[in-house]
Amino acid sequence: MADYEDVHVHAVYQAIAPHFSLTRHTPWPLVRAFLLSLPPGSLGLDVGCGNGKYMSVNPLVHILGSDRSPALCTIAATNTGTGTGTGTGTGTGTGSRMTTTTTTRRDVVVADSLALPYRAHCADFALCIAVIHHFSTPERRREALRAILDTLKRGNGKTSNGERGGTGKWEHINGDSKRGASAAAAEEEGGEGKGEQGKLEQDQESHTHLQQADSKEPQHQPMHHRNSSSSPGRALIYVWALEQETSRRGWRGGDQQDTLVPWVMKKKGRQEETYQRYYHLYKEGELEEDVLAVGGRVLESGYEKDNWWVVCCDEEQDDDGDGDGDGAG
Repeated sequence: MADYEDVHVHAVYQAIAPHFSLTRHTPWPLVRAFLLSLPPGSLGLDVGCGNGKYMSVNPLVHILGSDRSPALCTIAATNTGTGTGTGTGTGTGTGSRMTTTTTTRRDVVVADSLALPYRAHCADFALCIAVIHHFSTPERRREALRAILDTLKRGNGKTSNGERGGTGKWEHINGDSKRGASAAAAEEEGGEGKGEQGKLEQDQESHTHLQQADSKEPQHQPMHHRNSSSSPGRALIYVWALEQETSRRGWRGGDQQDTLVPWVMKKKGRQEETYQRYYHLYKEGELEEDVLAVGGRVLESGYEKDNWWVVCCDEEQDDDGDGDGDGAG
């Protein structure tokens, strides 16, 4: 099935990389909140980083990006971006604002998600946004999840407050529970020369404006991570959902889960080009089952903008929390 992915995933993204990048420029709210909740100095991975749009969200953490597409890696490495948000942790003070423009070259490498070039247990956190669903068999999808878990730091399975597996309260804006995007935000994905697929894909990558309550206090209260040798690393993983009854695609439970989705490039003076991308559409509960099947622990899970997501860590933690895997003895 690797040959099938070469044709319907790798070759497609290599061909559409510049066009694809034009429609991927604003971070999703929940992913943004996850990144802004991390303590300064955290080291993380963005597996399948695409054009690198998440790498500048929080300038107080360092992210190593990887992608299977050399063309997307080139874009990600040289992209500039602005990170603005609420800082947490020592040195910023909860509630402080930070606005930083990233102009230096990013750390990005061409790599297959099944053969990540990182030391085991090196990362405080990992992102894998809209990647796993491109693997064409259950075995390969689970292998990719296991590869991510292997990069996460191990601890004693407890957070810094002593609760096993607890992540603290993480309230996030979903907007409409099935859409999570305003019409004005979705309209940003439109524009001349993007073709019909750019319009269809705006649902998946639409831009949500963070809403404010009447009290002018943010509705978005992200979890607070704390640096601690006993706290395991966490991964935030997104996959496209089968349950999209209210989207333009209209997929719903019981429909075919393995499908080809067209990406249409239409530019002035050029013939229209259509590329077929493979997706496995995850049904409710399937992502959690896959994480558990490869030895992970699901800390949180949910649905946002036609995607299922989980926050997970490696279940294989040390009893003594020293990270060497040999227990107290």
